[in-house]
Amino acid sequence: MADAAGSPGGEPIFIVGPMGSGTTLLRLIVDSHDDIAIAQETSIMRAYLAHKWIPFHRHGGDWYGRLGFSDDELDERMREFYGGMFERWAASQGKKRWGDKTPWHAWQIREIARLFPDAVVLATVRHPGAVAASVSGRFRLGWNGAVSHWINTETELVQRGRELGDRFLLVRYE
Repeated sequence: MADAAGSPGGEPIFIVGPMGSGTTLLRLIVDSHDDIAIAQETSIMRAYLAHKWIPFHRHGGDWYGRLGFSDDELDERMREFYGGMFERWAASQGKKRWGDKTPWHAWQIREIARLFPDAVVLATVRHPGAVAASVSGRFRLGWNGAVSHWINTETELVQRGRELGDRFLLVRYE
């Protein structure tokens, strides 16, 4: 039976962090648990945000209000929809609890907490030099761009992590 956030096997787990900081390794480790299925990068929170706002429309931010839905009611529907998709996928893996690993979700932690109020966020931190070396080589960012990526993402993670309290865990990778 599902709990209030629609998670039959426990809280959803979101793995986030700067590119090149070990999010893939952390996903593989957590996914190896008998009861936890962690999906590869879905960017699901971008889809959620797209449901909240229709671009270039005068009522784009309140389209659902015109149908009599509040923000909370739309979130409830989106939680059922997206949570249900992940639950089905986890069940197909023979697992009870689901999660997602999308590094860029570091920028949507508030939305994760709103949509899935019982979600747990695991965020990676790795030495900035190691991240910059990984990112500059793999994603063709210059050294300065790669270091800026680390600084900006980690700053966002620390700020949002304080808001989540004990539902946020910073995992160091060295």
